Amino acid sequence: MDSEKTTPQPPIDRNEALGWLAELIRIAKQKGVNGRIKTPANERIRIDWIKTAIHGIGTYLSGLKDAQLDEIERRLEALEHAKSD
Repeated sequence: MDSEKTTPQPPIDRNEALGWLAELIRIAKQKGVNGRIKTPANERIRIDWIKTAIHGIGTYLSGLKDAQLDEIERRLEALEHAKSD
């Protein structure tokens, strides 16, 4: 079994994640309105992948939000500390 080394990827920013989410929503809408279902099994797999991607993006954005809130809290504490000096 070959173990491949992967290069670390830079973090995804909020706008990039939102862009991916918008694209997945467009794809899901297009498939729902215009798409042909060749086989129900393949369509279920496609839907599962879209759901997985949307869930992952939502979780990632939630983590970004938490990190941003932590940064805001840190900055607020620094400002309050500077004001009290």
